This record gives sequence, structure tokens and C-alpha cells, in this order.
Amino acid sequence: MGFNAKVLILFKRADREAPEKTAWTWHRTDVIDFDRVTRVEKLTDKARYGHVKRSAHERFGICLVSAFLGRIFAQYESADGGQFAPPFLLYGNDEERTARATEPDGPTEFLDIGFLPDEIFPESFRRQVERMKAHNHALSLREAEFRFFLTGHNPIAKPPFLWESCLTLARWLLEAEDKRTDEWKELQADAVSEALARAWRAYLLALGTVDARALFVFD
Repeated sequence: MGFNAKVLILFKRADREAPEKTAWTWHRTDVIDFDRVTRVEKLTDKARYGHVKRSAHERFGICLVSAFLGRIFAQYESADGGQFAPPFLLYGNDEERTARATEPDGPTEFLDIGFLPDEIFPESFRRQVERMKAHNHALSLREAEFRFFLTGHNPIAKPPFLWESCLTLARWLLEAEDKRTDEWKELQADAVSEALARAWRAYLLALGTVDARALFVFD
């Protein structure tokens, strides 16, 4: 079993729809596509899975996603909700967009990643919209209701979606190399896989200097 994994790179700019308050809209500029990944045990358990051949890109994807998810889940168990991405701005509804952006006590950050079927979510356009609406609804709940909502919630399979700073992701990969984690040792088993990981780590580190964020999308 496995799942598709992508990371959407986001940059923010001031929201012109809300000039009377500080509001930001995050826009998608790039996608890191890990393709289909699975548990890192499928690489480390040579006795059971040693016969399965993995390409350099597959190995790279499995190891990086595993390194990220381990840290994300640790944060998820103890965080206050800040690891969840802000509300989506739904296309084709300018009235709702303006109302949400200018509401005095409303959110001050929004996601505007557009709709690109089969690239962002491998699902139908309608399903994408429903998932985005579910994400927005969850974030609109009061604190107690939101924490109750998260009881038993799977942050990979269901909205609300998770995000993290690119700088933090780069640091996690630096720590993985420093601590010689299973993920990093498996990356080093293939020179191309390790080169891809180092390249993306440098990319994320550079993005961190301009406060870029990474939105995790899993199927």
C-alpha cells in the first residue's frame, strides 16, 4: 500500500481585497512531486522487501516523505493548530472572497493555489472543491469544537491540510543527515537519490529566506 505525495510551495503577498487590515494571500509557485510513496520499512527491511527494486526517484520520495511525516506527526500531537494551512479562496466566488478577506474578526491569511485537476489532487474538480470547503469549515470552528473535531482525525487523509515553513523542512533534512537516520542512510544507498535530497534541501533552505511555506497534499 502507498499514497501519492506532493508539496506545494507557497509565497505570500498583501491582499488587495482587504486594505483596511493586514491580510495575506499565499500563492502556489511550484510543486515538489514525490509520486507514489510507501513506508520507509519497505526499504530498511531487506529480509522482507529486498527483492523489490526502487528507482532513484522512488527511493528519494519515500525517504523524504518519511522524514517529513515523522516530524509533522510529532508536532500534530502537541501543537495548537498552527500547523494547519489557512482557508482556501475558492475561484468563481468573488463575493465570498471579499467578505472573508474584509471581515473584521475573520482570518488574516488565505490560500490561493488555483484549480489544476490531476496536478494538485488526483480527483475530480468537484471533489477538490468539497475538500477545500471542508478545510475552510474546520478552521472556522471555535477552539473547543476544533480540538474535538481533531479527535481521531487523520491529518494525511482528511482536511484540514497541513503546512510548514520551507526553512523548517530544510532543517529537518539537515538533522536527518547529522543523526544518520534510517531515511538518510537509505538515501545514501543510491547516489542519485542522495543528490536529489541534497538539491531539494538546498532549494528549501533558500526558500526559507523569503518566508516560503510548503503545503502537504496526500492522496
